[in-house]
Amino acid sequence: MVEGERGRRGVAWPGVRGLAFVRGRRAGGVVMVVRPPVPHVAMRPLWRCRNCGREWPCQPAKLALLTEYRGDRMSLLIYLGTLMHEATNQLAQLHPEHPPTGMTERFLSWARARG
Repeated sequence: MVEGERGRRGVAWPGVRGLAFVRGRRAGGVVMVVRPPVPHVAMRPLWRCRNCGREWPCQPAKLALLTEYRGDRMSLLIYLGTLMHEATNQLAQLHPEHPPTGMTERFLSWARARG
């Protein structure tokens, strides 16, 4: 079921992703089919999230990266800096008349250690 779609009896299930409800063959029952989750990864060269379509890194991607690199913030910043460089080059090639702006904020500022 795609987020916001109408479910049985016209009821919307906001925020539900990865679930689909289909009619079963027996007695008109409802069977729940679970689709594999789509990770929040960058769709290159557009640098949009493959799952939610927002600019990458989106909030779920940021949370996943902070969790994965917990205790090694320096490695996270190096990784993000490398991705920022790649994204800047790819986006500049896609849109030479509008070079990308705000890339440091988008890729690095949120990942700096607080305090």
